[in-house]
Amino acid sequence: MSQTDLTINAAVESFTGYDEIAISQQFGVNVSALQESKNNTMLYRVAYFVLARRDGLNDADARKTAMDSPLGYIVNDYFADEDEEIDPEEPDTDSGKGDSLSSDEPTNSPGSASRPESSPPSIPL
Repeated sequence: MSQTDLTINAAVESFTGYDEIAISQQFGVNVSALQESKNNTMLYRVAYFVLARRDGLNDADARKTAMDSPLGYIVNDYFADEDEEIDPEEPDTDSGKGDSLSSDEPTNSPGSASRPESSPPSIPL
């Protein structure tokens, strides 16, 4: 299967009740138990299985595909990367670079692009 634009979390959140039944039947596990366990590798495999079903494979073939595929491919290459949360408090991290104001700029100057949090956004009429 080719790569997906879904992250692992988005894939899991997209599971339907029918997907959960198929996972239980094919893998003998409950999705919520997988989410709570330390066995994240199996969660990746069942998500891969669900997406293989959505690509048209029957349950048995989708399970075989998920079980035969190298874990490194499923974890590192198949699913999209999670978006890194931006942390303005840590501007030295990749996620915070360019996001915090420098100490030379006043936070609410007339030329500043930010507006006070208490004012509602303007709506053009």
